[in-house]
Parts: sequence; structure tokens; C-alpha cells
Amino acid sequence: MLWGISALLYWPFNGKPVVKKQWLVFLLLIAPYLALAISGFQTENLKGLEFSLTQKLSFWVFPLGVLATSNQFTREKALALAGVFTLATFIVLLYSNVVIQINGLVGIDSGYLESDLSTAYRKSIELYSGIHPTYLALYTYFGIFTLLEFHKLRFLFKSKLVRDITYFGLSAMLFILSIPLSARWPLIVFLILIALRFFNKNKWSRKSVITAVVVSCVAIFSLLQSGSFKDRISETLNTKLEFPVGNNHNSTNVRFGIYNCAIELIQSNWLTGVGIGDTQDELNRCYEQYDTDIYKELNFNTHNTFFNFSVTAGILGLIALLALYIKSFKSYRNWGLAVSFLALVIFSSLTENVFDRQLGIVFFCLFNSIFVFTNLREDALSKTE
Repeated sequence: MLWGISALLYWPFNGKPVVKKQWLVFLLLIAPYLALAISGFQTENLKGLEFSLTQKLSFWVFPLGVLATSNQFTREKALALAGVFTLATFIVLLYSNVVIQINGLVGIDSGYLESDLSTAYRKSIELYSGIHPTYLALYTYFGIFTLLEFHKLRFLFKSKLVRDITYFGLSAMLFILSIPLSARWPLIVFLILIALRFFNKNKWSRKSVITAVVVSCVAIFSLLQSGSFKDRISETLNTKLEFPVGNNHNSTNVRFGIYNCAIELIQSNWLTGVGIGDTQDELNRCYEQYDTDIYKELNFNTHNTFFNFSVTAGILGLIALLALYIKSFKSYRNWGLAVSFLALVIFSSLTENVFDRQLGIVFFCLFNSIFVFTNLREDALSKTE
């Protein structure tokens, strides 16, 4: 909020806008927030309404702040900010792993089972870093894309050998540190995006294919060495397509129940949704149909961003979210780092409600706003030259 207010105070000194119809761009970026706010008129849980709208203020604070200072942003400055963010992520990961080595894993005693290690590691990472493992994985993979962008632009180092060792080495370290986070779907999305970027750059030459095979083998070998990741993959593959019953529950079949309830709520409230303050209450009521207490122990959100907007704000919410994603992509479709960032968030949204936590909202809204207005501005300047 302070950054947004200071940006507004700077607005008179920002100069003449370079981007045409930038207010229309701004409205599209904040469209999801407007849709959620409109859904609040039918909300019964006013405390839930206040909490949710306050939590999601970043949807308009960051676009407004970047709009007010848009002439000050360049690709170089945006990349530098992403670099600082990457460094911070690396420090958090490194610190958390060092503390785990010193203090041990949380919730592990002398009688632990090997299968408990995955959960214990994730809990330990979250405890020591203060960041949910899925979001930390998103930060990490975005950091790797940032390092690859540094390498591409020959940032800091002119020598190709030094750049290769530095940026590829740091990327490999970040990747290895991310494996025990066991964020299954974000990791799969990341590997697919890396492969697409690689072949888009190198085509299907013999050298590129051999390199891809070698890198893939190293990545797969690294993944298989992680007991926590193997446990999570094994759980996914071996879990039957059934709702949890009694104590027979895990992170996979719990999602079956969640998605079933989300779809039921969408079908019965497709036009207007249930209202932003009542979303969790409606989900909890739906969970009562299952013969298990797991849904009573915690509040489980929709674990899918598209489902969440549809349940909360109906068709308007889904359209607003899609409008945000489409406008963002069209604004920076020729910028590899920005497109990788957007793809990572969108596809991770299929199994995680990314905007249910500040960790996801601030991350997306900050960088997406900067990427959108920066690229639009530089495109506009290039056309006037």
C-alpha cells in the first residue's frame, strides 16, 4: 500500500504516457478484483468478504503503482528486479536447508517411516522459510528462467565460459534445491517449458537432441534420488479415483473431493457464483458429504484458480481472469522471461489456487504489472523511432 501511495504521489512527475489507452490495460489487469468485489453484494459472511477483498488488494495496487511510474521502467530494470528476487529465493532455500541439517526435520522421531520424510521435509521448509513449498517452487523456477535470461543477454560476464559456469551452475543448484519441495505439477510444468524454450531456440538439430537427452537423464536421475519426490509421484500414480474415506486419505484423493465439490458449486451457481465471502463456507458444507474427517481439520480451497473464480464470481469471474491472462500474454508475447513467468503461473493454477495466498497474489501482480507496462512502453517507443 505504501508503495502504491508513493507511486501515485510521483505520478505528476512521470511525464507524458507513452502507451496509448493505458487505462484500458489497467482495467483489464484489475478485472478479476472487480469481478470478485461485485460478487460480494450477495455475500452473507461479511467478515469473509472483508478479509478476502483486503487480501487481494494487490490486484489493483500494483497495476496502479506501475501505471503511475510506467515511464521509469525498462526491461533492464525489470530484469534486475527479477534478479534480486532470484537471489532472495536462493538465500531462503539455502538457509532453510542449512537449518534442517542443524535442527533436523519437524515431526520426525526415532520411529518414523521413510514415507513420512516427504511430509516432514515440506513442513520443515514451510516452518523455517515461512513460505508454502508450492509457492517456493514457483519462485525457484521463475528464478531459473531469470538466470537463463541473464545468460542470453550476456549480463555481467562477456566470456561465454564464465557465463555458462555461473548461470547454468546457479540454475542447477536452484533446481536441485527445489526437488525435495515435491511440488509435482509446477515441476512438470517447468520441465515442459524449459524443453519448449530449448527447442524453439535450437530447432531439432542433432546437437540439440543429444543435449536435451543428456539434460533430461540428469534431471530424471536427480528426481529419482529424492525420496520425497518419489513418494509424491508414487502416491499420485497409485491412488484410486475415489473420494477419501475415514483415514484413507492423501493429497491426491483429497483433491478428488475438492474438485467434485467445486464442480457441483459451479453447476448450481454458474451465473453469479456464491460470493467472495461465502466461498469457503459453501465448500465446507459440500465436504460434509464425504465419510472422512480430513475436510474438518483444515479449510481446503478449490486448489484450482479457474474453479475458484467460477465458484466465487460465476461466469463474470472466469471471464475476468481469462481477460487478464490473455491481455498479459498479448502485451509481452515476444519477451521470453515474461511468457515463461505467465505460463508457469497459469499451468500451476490447474492444481493450486495461486491467488488464495498473499504469496501468490503479490508475486504475480508485481511482476505481471511490470512486464505488461514495460513491454508495451518499449514497443511503443520502438515504433516512434
